[in-house]
This record gives sequence, structure tokens and C-alpha cells, in this order.
Amino acid sequence: MSDCDPENFVNRDKEIGFVLKMVSDLAKGKPFAPRERVFHFVGPSGIGKSCLLKKIYWELTRKHQECAPLLVKLDTFIGLGVIDGLLVTVYESFCEHIKIKPKESKGQARKTIAGWIQKKLKECGNEQIVILLLDEVNVPSQKEMREIEEHFLVKFIHGNDRAILITAGRSRPPMFDDFALRPKPSITFRLSVFDEEKTSQQIEHLKPGAGKLAGKVVKLGSGVPGNTVKLVEHIAGDPLDIPDEAQVIRSMLDDIKKTNNIEERYYQMLEAISVLQGFFPEDVAPLFQSHPQLSDGWDEGRVKEIFLELSRIQIGPGGLVDWDREKKHWAMDESTRDLFERELLMRNSELWKKLHCTAFAKYEEWGQKYNSDLFRNKSNYHQQRLHSAELNCSDQEG
Repeated sequence: MSDCDPENFVNRDKEIGFVLKMVSDLAKGKPFAPRERVFHFVGPSGIGKSCLLKKIYWELTRKHQECAPLLVKLDTFIGLGVIDGLLVTVYESFCEHIKIKPKESKGQARKTIAGWIQKKLKECGNEQIVILLLDEVNVPSQKEMREIEEHFLVKFIHGNDRAILITAGRSRPPMFDDFALRPKPSITFRLSVFDEEKTSQQIEHLKPGAGKLAGKVVKLGSGVPGNTVKLVEHIAGDPLDIPDEAQVIRSMLDDIKKTNNIEERYYQMLEAISVLQGFFPEDVAPLFQSHPQLSDGWDEGRVKEIFLELSRIQIGPGGLVDWDREKKHWAMDESTRDLFERELLMRNSELWKKLHCTAFAKYEEWGQKYNSDLFRNKSNYHQQRLHSAELNCSDQEG
């Protein structure tokens, strides 16, 4: 069963309710400024953004006959011309909704098709509430998003008093020039992971009777709905269980690598970084130096270059490795970090131990040298991680 089946969709009631209330208020004649009719849903891969948009689309078509919801995935048009694909899709979809035959769009200028859309929207303005749901807004280039804004979105949201724009993407959408379109905190919803109770509900919809495994599923998949779907596929037996946890972790990590186009040359670097929490280049350099599959010559400058490369891999609200402005340190995307570390521990516990012991020794040294509670706390963290795996550094080589 697909996790995107609208009839079996669970949770996200707050986000769905927010949109449906806006639609109901508009239907009753309540006025809203353009900036109040724009919403952005944000979250990492697997968090359920696309499924949420499908659920909203389904709810609108089922409960609000006065609505014309238009759902468009922008990644569909990559390499084919994003702005052109969007305009044609919106025009033809709206014509289908109002049951008229669309004009031939092939060979027409963007301005012409955009004009057709705007004309039809104005004609139906008193009868239809048009909701444009744009998925994968972080996939097109910045230039392509500017074209979408210029040729379509500005007129869409300002020229129609009953138009709503909803976007979804891995990070905040582009800082549009138009004030109403900008992703302000009040209209930006960061989708959170599921707790054990919500995960249990999701599991029951996917595999009735397996909800009791929610604790294990959350532990293995960090509460990410997309991970839960993959984990449920591996539930089997009597009583129900996940017989091969290592295989499941490998499968989820392989999906992360493939979905986000992570190059193989980064794999060993990422498994080294994965044993750390917040870090700086000087924290990571000793780990790279101690990893048997990484070459010598790692210093802080070279590590910093790798950080910048990894920060350009979009994997969540930020990069795969990104600067945390609040905590003022570098950090790896948490759900990805957890998968890399879990997979490493299951596949090569000796290497996992070596990396943690390297970090423990370095932080212990710095804690004494600089009389620093920060470094002492970090050394304690690595000692506790080793203890939880019933390992220690007393027999560590080198």
C-alpha cells in the first residue's frame, strides 16, 4: 500500500486544517491580502511533503466543489524547460477543470500562455478558488524560479483575489523579489518527524497488526515517514518483526545516496563524520587521518573544502553538511548522519570503534589542555556511545 494513498494518510492535521480554513473563509467572502494566501511546506527527503500536497489536493476535490486545485511537480520538467512545462500544465489542467477545450499551446510564447491563464482565472474569479500546489520547488535552478515568478506567480497571486499558492521543497524556497511570495516564518511550515504514537498509526495503515513495532521502527528510521514505509516492507514472520535490521538500514542508506546523488568518493568521509555531532574542521581531520580507506594529507584547510562541497548537496532544509547558525558549528543532516553511523556499526564495528576512540582521545586531550568543559562533554559523549555498544578503547590499536 502506498504511503501516498490519500484515504489512508495520517497526521499533518494542523497543516491540512490551515489550508482548508483559508479555503472556507475565501468561499464565505472573507478578504485576504496576497501575502496571506501563500504557504510553504519545508522538510527533508522522506518527510512526506509530496504526500501532504496530494492529501490537500484530494481533500479539496472531495469537499470543496468551489475549488480548482492544480498540483504540479516541478521536477517533471527538468531538462525540458521548467517555466514552459509549468505554464502549459497549469493552463491545460485549469481548462480541464472548467470543462473547456484548451487552445493549442505548442509553439506559443510564454507571455501568450501566461495571458491565457490569467484571462481564464479572471473569468472564473467569482466562482472558483484556484489553489496552485507546486511540489519540488528546490529542484529548478534559481534562474528558472525567477522566470516562474516573473512570467506567472506574481500575476497569479496579485491578479486573483481568491488564488492560493502552496509550495513544498527540501529547504526554504527562493527569496522571491515579490514581497507576497517571500517565505516568511509565519507562512513557512517545517514538517517534523513522527513520534512513536503517530508512527504506530502510520504502520497500522500500511500493515494492520504491526503497529506494536512502532518503537523499533522509530529507532531504526528516526520517525521519518518515508523511512517507516521502507521499514514496514521488511516486517514479516509470526509474530511480526523486522528479521534483518542490517539489511533494512543498508537499503535506506542506499536510497539516501541515490536520491540525493551523493558521489561514492564521499562515502568514507561521511561515515567518519557520522560519529560526531557538532564539529569543526579540526575535529574531523583526525578522523579522516585514522580512516583506513582515506588517503593521508588531511589538514583543516582540506577538510573545510570538503565541507563546502558537501554543503552544496541539498538533502534537507540545508546541505548534507551545513553550518548551524544557531549553535555556531558544522553539522551533518541528522537523519542521514544516523543512518551512516548505524550502517557502519552493523557492518564494521571495529572501524566504528576506532573512529569513536579517535574522537574520544582528541577531545579528552583538548579538555585537559584548554581546561574546557565543552571538550570534556564531547569526550564523555563518545565514551558513552562506546559503552552503549559494549566496546571500549583499552585495546585500541595505534
